[in-house]
Amino acid sequence: MIEPLDKSGKAFIFEFKVMDANDDEETLEDTLANALAQIEEKQYEAELIAEGFEPEHIRKYGFAFKGKKCLIR
Repeated sequence: MIEPLDKSGKAFIFEFKVMDANDDEETLEDTLANALAQIEEKQYEAELIAEGFEPEHIRKYGFAFKGKKCLIR
């Protein structure tokens, strides 16, 4: 997470995943979906809200990698 000093600024949550066939990930899209799901499961946003950030100022990004290929959403 990246948190600005000013609570009225934007905070960012990043989750990075490397594609893993052992996790039933067949595509980068599957890996990306797992990254975004982990952000929700771990409730990272709730931690920022508890620290005083407004939900509309929180940005969530998933990064999926397979070798040199990357998918971001």
